[in-house]
Amino acid sequence: SGTLAKTGFSFAGWSTAADGSGTTYAGGATYSTDAVLTLYAKWTALPTFNVTYNGNGSTFGTTPSAQTKTQGTNLTLASNSGTLAKTGSTFAGWNTAADGSGTNYAEGATYSTDAALTLYAKWTALPTYAVTYNANGATSGTAPANQTKTQGTNLTLATNSGTLAKTGFSFAGWNTAADGSGTTYAGGATYSTDAALTLFAKWTALPTFNVFYNGNGSSSGAVPTDAATYLSGATVSVFGNTGTLAKTGYTFAGWNTAANGSGTTQAAASTFSMGSANVTLYAQWSALPTYTVTPAPGSNGSLNPATAQSVYSGAATSFAVIPNNGYQIASVTGCNGTLVGSTYTTGAITSSCTVTATFTAAISAKPGDCDSSGTVTIAEVQSAINMFLGLKAVDVCVDIDSSNGVSIAEVQKVINSFLGL
Repeated sequence: SGTLAKTGFSFAGWSTAADGSGTTYAGGATYSTDAVLTLYAKWTALPTFNVTYNGNGSTFGTTPSAQTKTQGTNLTLASNSGTLAKTGSTFAGWNTAADGSGTNYAEGATYSTDAALTLYAKWTALPTYAVTYNANGATSGTAPANQTKTQGTNLTLATNSGTLAKTGFSFAGWNTAADGSGTTYAGGATYSTDAALTLFAKWTALPTFNVFYNGNGSSSGAVPTDAATYLSGATVSVFGNTGTLAKTGYTFAGWNTAANGSGTTQAAASTFSMGSANVTLYAQWSALPTYTVTPAPGSNGSLNPATAQSVYSGAATSFAVIPNNGYQIASVTGCNGTLVGSTYTTGAITSSCTVTATFTAAISAKPGDCDSSGTVTIAEVQSAINMFLGLKAVDVCVDIDSSNGVSIAEVQKVINSFLGL
């Protein structure tokens, strides 16, 4: 009733002897003898089962010690405590079959079956990766033989053992890209990455030089780009102004080896022999002449801007043409310009010139509609009467016949406009 237990044994009732050699009584049995009695718990040993370990082809390390499993009690399996290892493989736990086809058990797994067990080290072959070599345009020699790298194991890369060579270049090791833009490895370097690899012979060309173009203060456009490289003594063809370089107030005048024009002048499409250094060609600029465009508005209007304008040769400028109230544009001339709406734009200026504007009285659609609102107000009628009486200056919106005076007939027309007649 007190749940007696003893490790490795099962309770088997009571006995009159501690070693179980006396009379046995089951729990709950009847005792009829009239005598004092001491009963000892009777223990029956549980069956045990051996668990053994096999290195299964390991190349170094030791197998764990055998273990004993007691019936009904779980057993924690051994880890790879002896650091078993096998060349070219990785330890992957234990298996009940040497070929790995049985039941897998991880290190430290629980074993609950009441049966003897032999566990074999399970080996997973490590991946291998091919390392190949490419002569990459060599003109003589041979590429090294291919190599095999095992996962987790460093590989010493080949040297230029086949004496690869390329005319005009020197061997500079290996590179993961044919154009040398990848990762570079020296001959005999260590390769540690677990991945296949193709290595191209890396070639360093004899010294070459570039031609650069400089806008030299340009305000728009783009400089030409010469992507070529030149050996010393090679012939270079000079680019033209292919990117439409421009500089405000100047005209393009070719190239020079000095920004201030003190060097060697190179015209577009000319050639020169490359020296032993890079060459920069600077755009040369010739200042454009400037000319004066003078606004000359007539009476009853204005031009904006109202002052003379300084304009580069070949450029144009514009003026706003502004009539006074009651007047309209009559004409705008000069400088080979064009009037669009109320804006006059000159032609390309090649000499100083004058823009002249004239204005004429505007004829209102309705007599007396001096504010061009489309209707005549009582105030505008009063204004027309005042002009008739000489109390106000004559306005062209009432002086319909341009007589510089207002007649009673013109006042009547203003009244009729007010009345909608």
